[in-house]
Amino acid sequence: MKLQGRRKSLPEHSGISSFGLLSNTRIFRRAAAPYGPHEMKPFLIRWLVTTIAVAVAAKLLPGIHTEGWMPLVGMALFLGVINAVIRPVLLLLSLPFIIVTLGFFILIVNTLTFWLAGGLVPGLHVAGFWNAFFGSIVVSIVSWALSGFVRGPDGQVRILTQEGQFRAGSEKRVEGRTIE
Repeated sequence: MKLQGRRKSLPEHSGISSFGLLSNTRIFRRAAAPYGPHEMKPFLIRWLVTTIAVAVAAKLLPGIHTEGWMPLVGMALFLGVINAVIRPVLLLLSLPFIIVTLGFFILIVNTLTFWLAGGLVPGLHVAGFWNAFFGSIVVSIVSWALSGFVRGPDGQVRILTQEGQFRAGSEKRVEGRTIE
């Protein structure tokens, strides 16, 4: 059977063009397009929350000193980078200690990351292990509390809950007999 000399192209929704590239997928479109303001918004909110949490820790603990807001902003940025890059490696390497101590060793890992970030930022000084320990706890609690307030799709600030997590159609009614 002889072909007509014409290439058949794949359907548009298949995700594969006639050249074999993944040109119609979400990943390709996202990689090809520059980041817009909507993609940066969660990062900026997270950075602001961490900056406020570090400011609260610096205000509460006498062993954490700062020379203004710029070191706090830098500390929040370094904490984000360290938590994204170094902390997973530390958690993996310390997994036996985390298991033996029933998770308590994660506080030590958080302390080390906080202490490291404090040592990298000029203008912010963390004086000793215990100040880093309590500072990491304060930052974790304040960051958790502030992260509870987010803007919903309608633009209103609301407390994060799990109520929107479950769809009404996915719930199943349980029927059975009751033994009395």
